[in-house]
Amino acid sequence: MKDFGDNFKNELREIIEEVKKPAIHTLQDEQCNHAINEYIDQQLSCIIREIKADRALFFSYHNGGTDILGRGFQKMSITNEQDSSWTAPVMGDFQNIPRTMFSILFKNLARNNIYCILDLNDIKEEDGASYQLFQSHNAKQIICQALKTEDGLMVGFIVAEFITIGCADLNRAKEILNRKSLRITGALLGHLGG
Repeated sequence: MKDFGDNFKNELREIIEEVKKPAIHTLQDEQCNHAINEYIDQQLSCIIREIKADRALFFSYHNGGTDILGRGFQKMSITNEQDSSWTAPVMGDFQNIPRTMFSILFKNLARNNIYCILDLNDIKEEDGASYQLFQSHNAKQIICQALKTEDGLMVGFIVAEFITIGCADLNRAKEILNRKSLRITGALLGHLGG
């Protein structure tokens, strides 16, 4: 029994030492991340060019740690942004945001895959958090498109913001955002497969 106890303690120490090791970011990881980020930026640039949006954003969902019961905090951050030449970037201001802060936005994306705000003032009363978010960007019209895996897991969303002019063709814009969301999701999932 003593040998069993000693072996168990030794194995436990090895596991703890392995867990405590810092994460290693390899050259291959860096190259892959660079390629994916470049691809996402290209897709966002296409949104700006094809539907005349002023800003395109990618909000990526991530785990923000856990509470004392082990329940994960669900957060999101803008990880990619493309802007027209006259639009100031906002990415630095939107990092590690609790997803529950934007519950109506999240519910609409989960249910419908899309959340269209044709006049920001229309949501002022019912969705104050999203109103404040997009008002701080000076956006007048907003189209959000969910990024989901085949089994329905939402991994984030992309946003097209219109500041200077409105969306000329909403159906075309929805189609383009849907196509870009599928491409970005595919790129992210492709990374997991190598």
